[in-house]
Amino acid sequence: MKKSKFKYFAILLLSSLLSACSTTGKPVAAVDNGYRVAVKQAWEALPNYSRIYFQGGQQAPYQSLDQWVTYCSLYLFNRDRQADYLTAVTEGEFAIKQVNIYRKSSESSPGINGLFASLGFDLHKTSASGPDWERDGPPSYYLYEVEMKLSSADQPDLKSLSCAKKWNVRGNYYPTLLEMQRALGEQVTLTAAGV
Repeated sequence: MKKSKFKYFAILLLSSLLSACSTTGKPVAAVDNGYRVAVKQAWEALPNYSRIYFQGGQQAPYQSLDQWVTYCSLYLFNRDRQADYLTAVTEGEFAIKQVNIYRKSSESSPGINGLFASLGFDLHKTSASGPDWERDGPPSYYLYEVEMKLSSADQPDLKSLSCAKKWNVRGNYYPTLLEMQRALGEQVTLTAAGV
């Protein structure tokens, strides 16, 4: 009798663990390449490598953003013309050709250390009492970002639309579609293709 209860419990525990593992994976972004981006305002004389930021439905300078609330940016870049090139954005629709999601730690750095920093500790930081992560705890924040690579034959300089926000713990805190729409307002819209 005890063996059958143990066996039943073991099977129940194993199936619970397997189902939990199957549901954890890379988070899915709120948008995909079935969405379109519509720019409904023009911006002239922008230097190459420009970013246009939005938060709370308004265009905003980077310095005034509250990074704990979802904000978005359009990125313009022309690889061939480099630093002396001025570009512009005009009204138009853009296909989303790829969506990337990123989670960056406040302590992230390149290489293997960046991988461990995203887990909450830094291999390069040490003190007499041991690594700083043992004393200081996990990173102070994580940046959750959704990057949409854009495509348009008419405006190839407009490369991407990104939306991000900071959060103080690890998890699935990527900007939602509603949060992105609120950040962009009426100047830039995100809609499912065919809508």
